[in-house]
Amino acid sequence: MFVPLFHVEHSYNKDIVSDSAYNKLKHFVSLITRWNTATGLVASCVDIWQRHIDDSVQLLPYIEGKHVLDVGSGGGFPGMVLAILNPQREWHLVESNTRKAMFLQEVRRQLEVPCVVHHQRVETLEGSFDTITARAFAPLPSLMEILFAKLTPNGRGVLVKGKKLSQEITEANKKWRFTRALFQSRTHIDGRIVVIQDVKRCL
Repeated sequence: MFVPLFHVEHSYNKDIVSDSAYNKLKHFVSLITRWNTATGLVASCVDIWQRHIDDSVQLLPYIEGKHVLDVGSGGGFPGMVLAILNPQREWHLVESNTRKAMFLQEVRRQLEVPCVVHHQRVETLEGSFDTITARAFAPLPSLMEILFAKLTPNGRGVLVKGKKLSQEITEANKKWRFTRALFQSRTHIDGRIVVIQDVKRCL
């Protein structure tokens, strides 16, 4: 049984989400609703709180280090949500789509979220990061190239994956060696959180 963090509006776990952060999340959701028709941030038929906010919040315990990169941030999931909840870290959100990057910039400005929005492809971004997150961005073999290039030596990838995970791991193992830990998603019975470290290219 999966118990969502946000059961209904105004009902949430205050041990995880402060009143201040919750107010920012409510503002964030209102901005998504306002921008969604023109930008296609999320499917209009889903519950944003349980499908997207909750799905992002569950990654928080797996984040390590000071510098965090969220790849393919789109509508702000999980990067913007995590930056709102954990402003002590340095968050970098990468989004190549112009309209979505503009949306993220507007959220950052209005909510005063301590993050940097990069309107570019992740391959062109300089620097290395302690944690890299990704949700609904690319298959694991493609993500391994990013993790290999952008993680610090002891860094980790924290990825949200679904039904095709076993197939993606098999494909990734043809080119990469890495350690992995799998955790059950709290939002979907077929979902897994994958924590990946020690990425090396096969010789």
